[in-house]
Amino acid sequence: MAKITHRRLGRDLRMKRKIEVRKALAATARRVRPRLGPAAEADPPAAAAATAAAATAAAAAAAVVAGPSLPLGRRRPLDRQPRRESWDNEGHFALAEVFSRETLTAQSAQCTLPGHTDCNKSVSVGQNCNGDEARRLIMQWCIDGIALTNREDHVKINPRQTYTLSEIPSQHELLELVNGQTPAAAEADPAAEADPPGAAVGGCGCGSPPVALPPVAGPSVPLERRRWHVLWGDAGHFALSEVWNRGVLTAQSAQCRMPGHKRCNKTVSVGQNFTGGEARRLIMQWCIDGIALTNREDHMKIKPPQTYTLSEIPSQHELLELVNGQTLA
Repeated sequence: MAKITHRRLGRDLRMKRKIEVRKALAATARRVRPRLGPAAEADPPAAAAATAAAATAAAAAAAVVAGPSLPLGRRRPLDRQPRRESWDNEGHFALAEVFSRETLTAQSAQCTLPGHTDCNKSVSVGQNCNGDEARRLIMQWCIDGIALTNREDHVKINPRQTYTLSEIPSQHELLELVNGQTPAAAEADPAAEADPPGAAVGGCGCGSPPVALPPVAGPSVPLERRRWHVLWGDAGHFALSEVWNRGVLTAQSAQCRMPGHKRCNKTVSVGQNFTGGEARRLIMQWCIDGIALTNREDHMKIKPPQTYTLSEIPSQHELLELVNGQTLA
């Protein structure tokens, strides 16, 4: 009796499997074999040729409908379509929503500032952060990277641990900030930021919208991104602006142009805690306190809502006197 080895047993099993496959294919062919008419039964070779031609035509039609087939391992899943969108005017940031089984799981951003190669950050969406909050955190991370010269310092910022959601402006206000702080906008001529003739009159800080004059010829600007800059102080070191969203005053912002304060901006939201006039006074006091500071970092660390008390801040007229007295001195 021949000795049965593992190799022989495996060969026998493979042969048995091949025989079963052949039998299954033959049974399938018998089930789908077309019925032949009397003429075809009389001439078997002609019937075989007609059957082969019909099978070839059916295969060609299926290839046209389905298109070229790809190996199973190379087919792309349907849910990996790109969702990135450029955020700022200069195209330095691209935001994306990360979905898993049609559920939003994270907000991500890609930074392409000079020196920020392969600079990315994501904020998870879940119990602690909803989609809008995670979006605002990732937008603030983008803005804070403008002042950084390398990727390492930017990636070290952890949005969920560094920022407080109550202090982050809305998405609309963050869009205004990023377009005002991008390198191209920061290095532009300050005169180019002034209002075009007839753009708006007003902006006293009392909360009333500016009065629009007849339109001036030139390229149109989207309504939600129009800004009303007003130079504040005789020295021209500060520019104040009101942020409007659909006809509602949402924030008071300031841009500082003191020496060493490159890309220095601050915004105070208008809402339940502050009126338009109160937010204006807070942002003015922030400007005045920056005169004695020699660098942008120390100025940006000041948070007007937490640092100042409204009852101790002078009126807008007195603040104007103060800023003119300190800058001229």
